[in-house]
Amino acid sequence: MLASNRSERKRIVIVGAGMGGLTALRRLEELDVHKIADITIVEKNTTFTVPACWQYALTDRDTYEHVMWPLPEGEDDVVVMEDTTVEKLNTRSSVLSLMEPGRSRHTQLRYDYLIIACGISTNRQALLGLSQYTFDYTDLAHIIPLRDRLYSIKTGEVVVVVCKKAYKCPPIPYEVAFLVDMLLRARKVRDAVGIKVVIPYDSLLDSKVGEDVFMSQME
Repeated sequence: MLASNRSERKRIVIVGAGMGGLTALRRLEELDVHKIADITIVEKNTTFTVPACWQYALTDRDTYEHVMWPLPEGEDDVVVMEDTTVEKLNTRSSVLSLMEPGRSRHTQLRYDYLIIACGISTNRQALLGLSQYTFDYTDLAHIIPLRDRLYSIKTGEVVVVVCKKAYKCPPIPYEVAFLVDMLLRARKVRDAVGIKVVIPYDSLLDSKVGEDVFMSQME
């Protein structure tokens, strides 16, 4: 039976309030873990978003603001620390050093159990020219500038590039290519603008069935 003695309570810290972090929180709530432990979520952003919804903002089927939602409010011994970054992790002492909004010095957060669900971020400095001359479709901040550029282009070529293997979402370069194609056709400039997909694989999705489906659509 779950105890509720405050002196015996543990602290569980979840770093990241994306799909992984919120799924972990949901599972802990289903297990009634809040009865024996305090749960703290640390998130660098102030909103939650699902990458699959970004295409709606890219194609003007919805607004940028409508593909973002507020983070869950803390309840049942759950504390949500938004707009907060983890600057250092000390696994020996089980302490996180945090930078909170409005503070000039780090704060310390002790934990008994730590769940890391930070997701994946693109290192745009790893390849020369990447940060200066490209748009990152996996970064919500790039969606509106990318849309604006696609609405202004009249001639040339759009290149969708996957820089190295083991990227986060196998279909994403083709999804981007199809969306770009749709936008250019709507603007009636598709014949003057080419689309090229560059991937670090010998075949699409490493699957003959997937390759046949995508190639039939590409043609």
